[in-house]
Amino acid sequence: MAYALREILETDLDLLREHRNRIDTRCYLGNANPVTEAQQRAWWEKHDRNAYKVVQVNGADVGLVRVTDVDDATACVGSDVFFEHRGKGYGHMAFAAACDLADERVGVFRDLARRRLVRRLKPRSLWLRVFIENERAVRIYGKAGFVVDQNATVEVYPRITSEGGALRMLHYVRMVRHHQEPT
Repeated sequence: MAYALREILETDLDLLREHRNRIDTRCYLGNANPVTEAQQRAWWEKHDRNAYKVVQVNGADVGLVRVTDVDDATACVGSDVFFEHRGKGYGHMAFAAACDLADERVGVFRDLARRRLVRRLKPRSLWLRVFIENERAVRIYGKAGFVVDQNATVEVYPRITSEGGALRMLHYVRMVRHHQEPT
């Protein structure tokens, strides 16, 4: 299944806000508060255009990928599939797109660091934060080579995971994938 990444457009803001504000999406975000139109607009005006992309399959917008906290060795990756496209196999593809974008962005920083000979480069890795109870996401990340970072702190958050659902305590963990550098 082929995909394309495109920049987020101003016309996407309503779709992104509606998706982010769904209880079954925001319950698995670090900040589960709903986003207002004004907050969305403020984010739009200052966000890094290279960090967030819309994923398209056959011309249809199916999800969002993000690559943040990039340096010459690491990047935080993430992806989300829009509700109406869930269960169609797009999760693996969207997350692979996020990892490809992260590898590309880290590579740019590594090339700059090599040219400047600033310091010895650290091993490359990608990381993310996820609620371990989000089994579908954890399964996708595991298949992409990510493992739970046993040295990272586990944070516990109260969440309601569905409309009218009961309050649950969810465990926010860090997962990491280390890269083997070519020799």
